[in-house]
Amino acid sequence: MLIAAFRKGLFGLVILFTALNTAASTSVGCNDSYVSISDAKLRIEIAPTNDDDTENLQCALDTAVQLGVPIVRFGPADYYISNIIVENFNGTLQGRSRSTTRLLVKDFSIDCQGLVDQNRTSAALKFVKGRPRIHAMQIIANESCQDGQQLRSIVHFTGASASADNGESDVIFGAVDRVDIQAGSILETNPRTAVMVRSESGWFPEACSTDLLGAFSMRQSRVENTMFGVYTEMNGKAQVDISFNQFQSNLYGVVVRNAKQNTMIYRNEISTTVTGGNEAVGIFVLSNVADASAGNSVVVKQNQFELSVDLESESKGWAVVFALYNGAKPNISAVVSNNVFLMENATSIQGHEISKGHISENRIRVWGLWGATYPSIIINGDVRMASGWTISNNMGSVEGVISSMPLAPYIVFGERTKSNITGPGQNFAVGDFGVDNYIIHGPDFNAETQLLNEQSVSKLKLGGVVVRSPQEISP
Repeated sequence: MLIAAFRKGLFGLVILFTALNTAASTSVGCNDSYVSISDAKLRIEIAPTNDDDTENLQCALDTAVQLGVPIVRFGPADYYISNIIVENFNGTLQGRSRSTTRLLVKDFSIDCQGLVDQNRTSAALKFVKGRPRIHAMQIIANESCQDGQQLRSIVHFTGASASADNGESDVIFGAVDRVDIQAGSILETNPRTAVMVRSESGWFPEACSTDLLGAFSMRQSRVENTMFGVYTEMNGKAQVDISFNQFQSNLYGVVVRNAKQNTMIYRNEISTTVTGGNEAVGIFVLSNVADASAGNSVVVKQNQFELSVDLESESKGWAVVFALYNGAKPNISAVVSNNVFLMENATSIQGHEISKGHISENRIRVWGLWGATYPSIIINGDVRMASGWTISNNMGSVEGVISSMPLAPYIVFGERTKSNITGPGQNFAVGDFGVDNYIIHGPDFNAETQLLNEQSVSKLKLGGVVVRSPQEISP
């Protein structure tokens, strides 16, 4: 009996020890009712409060950084936050799926001016350095700032705060995967940008650090109803991959500005209807500073663009624009190939003061009440000549009511262009107002039709349409 009693007591001690050990392993110093750790410290789980989950999410992310936990996971529910800032997170913030996990930024919950006072741009989710990844969820934000300001970004990948004594470049390897991000509408009080990849010093001229290095990828995600869908400004030959995404009803789908990065923009769907006197650009690559770093290489390949512009409201639209402003250093390499453009009263591709670009294998379909009312491809210069472009093996078509407009989509070389080449057999009329541009005609060339088309293009040029370019922008 003594042996039996001993065994029974020992068994009880084992159960007690196991219970205590289990309790210790599931507590991470946050609110234990909502935050727990499991799977041998490989994942931190967050349960919803149905009220405000900001403190729990902040604690879970900070703990993941301290303990090296690779996954912080939401359940299949709605979560409510104001703003989160986490530094050196090397893991994944993960939902269950885009249809079941929603991260909702509470209206009027973020002290945006307070963030500015700390030399930080306002954002709901801010990742500082590290290797952060967001996966499998929806993120929705509307009027998020307390003081009526505009939230600069819903998600921000960045470096240290812009303080005068910070003179080093920061490194981040950020990723967005299978995430839907949306604002209620494009309003001055709604978020300006869905995803921003930019150093804090871009906003604060007194800061020493100006470079954000590393890499960024965004794949199989969706962005809707923001002014800027994705904004990137990285340096040091950073690798940027934006692929298999949908951008809908954003004024600017993808923006690459003042960067020194290698960017692949591949197999995205970009669509918007432009009204209210607005300008819209599907992909906008630009530089506006004289000392911009050389080596900004951008490839736009196998995307589909669909832009419809309301002319009655004096709106304007472009699918792809490469541009220099304010005498900026010519640092942009442009390749646009194998894309599909479905355009109504909009321009497909424009190079503004850019040289040595390549446009090939694109299919451009123009539709409008008056046919091809705007050039499909524009190459123009201003301070600098635009030269060395090659336009070949594209195919254009026009659908709509044709009056005195060109009988085919058309390419225009502005007055400040030189030594550009257009290949034969592309079904484009060409208006050449530059110097020593080479317009190569194929065996099916019809001189009479070409003359009619060029006369129509000349009429449009006199109306100021040819020389128009998008406005310079800032995030």
